[in-house]
Amino acid sequence: MVKRTAEKVLGIIAAVLSGLGIVLGIIFLFVDVSAIEEANQMMQQEGGEALNAQEVAAQATNLGISLIIFSAIATILAAVGVFLLKRNKRSVASGILFFAAAIAGFLAVSLFAIVHFILLVVAGIMAIVRKPDTPADNSTNVQEYPE
Repeated sequence: MVKRTAEKVLGIIAAVLSGLGIVLGIIFLFVDVSAIEEANQMMQQEGGEALNAQEVAAQATNLGISLIIFSAIATILAAVGVFLLKRNKRSVASGILFFAAAIAGFLAVSLFAIVHFILLVVAGIMAIVRKPDTPADNSTNVQEYPE
């Protein structure tokens, strides 16, 4: 029986990171237009160009919604993948779920989810490639002939 401790740990860490993506998405939902206008005033004082506060707030809200959706999908898939690793026979299904969670997390925030992506891809490869050990002692199958 192969111990799947490394895959479990990588999956749990990645699930926690994608859970933090949900929290970040919730924060983006509450972007205030007045804060963006204050940032615009500071940028104009330093000689920069002003941004449309309404558009920036709308983009932050859209980013927050997509971040929540895709991070929730990635968190659920990673958690189910870790749960399936408890049964050693379901390691391939767990590896596929890890790959799906990595893709969902990467779709959510692209480059910001690179650590999450790498952890889940490594866990997925390990879950699929590592096979249970076969007994090296095949003496039970050897027939002895009398001399």
